[in-house]
Amino acid sequence: MFVQGLPGPSAGAVPAAWPQAAPPGAPAVPQARPQPAVAAAPQQPRPLVRAQMPDEPAAPAPRPAIALPTPEECDVKCPPRPAAGEPDWAAVHARVKALGAVCFQVEKLAPGGSRVTCVLPTAQAGRTHRIEARAATDAEAVRVALEQAEQWTGAMK
Repeated sequence: MFVQGLPGPSAGAVPAAWPQAAPPGAPAVPQARPQPAVAAAPQQPRPLVRAQMPDEPAAPAPRPAIALPTPEECDVKCPPRPAAGEPDWAAVHARVKALGAVCFQVEKLAPGGSRVTCVLPTAQAGRTHRIEARAATDAEAVRVALEQAEQWTGAMK
């Protein structure tokens, strides 16, 4: 029968780096362990550690203000602003809607001037409250009628 051996040292050989076992009955002799050959490096000073936060970073420089062009500079057509003495009809309609008006009417009177009529709902079903104001201009008649309507709705609350 053929037995194949493992590659390496022969069966009875022990590497030199391994400690040899003492024969039975002989006192054990301590063997010095081989020390790695390291050059003695000089001791470096230990780093100094402080328990303190680092300084706050400097605030970035403020950015210059941005100037936006007007709509007219961008060729955007804006609705015309009311002329002096004309009411701002968008604001008038917003106030009328906030009052909950059922009807709002502006009339030109024959001798000159304007009449504004505003009909507001009441707490009773099927009944309304009518407010009427007359003035020399539309703007003045609208202003008076809306003031009266707001006073009346404020008194009803």
